[in-house]
Amino acid sequence: MAELTNRVAQSGLRTIDLEDFYPKHPLAEFDLKDYLFQGLVLREKDFRAALAQHNWIQYTGKTLLVYCSNDAILPAWAPMLVASYALPFAEDVFAGDLMMYLEDSFRRTIRQMDTTDLEDARVVIKGCSSSIVP
Repeated sequence: MAELTNRVAQSGLRTIDLEDFYPKHPLAEFDLKDYLFQGLVLREKDFRAALAQHNWIQYTGKTLLVYCSNDAILPAWAPMLVASYALPFAEDVFAGDLMMYLEDSFRRTIRQMDTTDLEDARVVIKGCSSSIVP
C-alpha cells in the first residue's frame, strides 16, 4: 500500500487565517436611533439628558461601537458626545457599526504585520467563518 503524502504541506504554501486577527476583546453597540425624536432628528437637550442617565459602567473593558441604524442625518458632535461619556469606562470608542469596525481592525492589524517572511512566498488567505462575521 502506498504511503499518503500531504502535498499541501509540502507545497510551501503559507496560510494566513483572518480569524486569527478577529478582535479578542468584547464589543458593545450604541445605536443613536434610539435617541432620535420621531426617528428623524436628534434633540440636543433631550439627548444630553438621556446620556447623563445612561448606565455607562456596562461598557467597562469593551470597545463601544457608536452608529445610527437608520438614515437620519446626525450632527458630527453626537458620536463625540457619546464617547465623552463612555471613555471613562470603555476600552475604546469607535464611530461606526460592526462591519466598519471589523474592516478597520483588520486593516490596522494587517498594516502592523511583519511581512518580510512572506516575500516571494505563495500565500493563501483563509477568510473568516460565518459564525465570526455577521
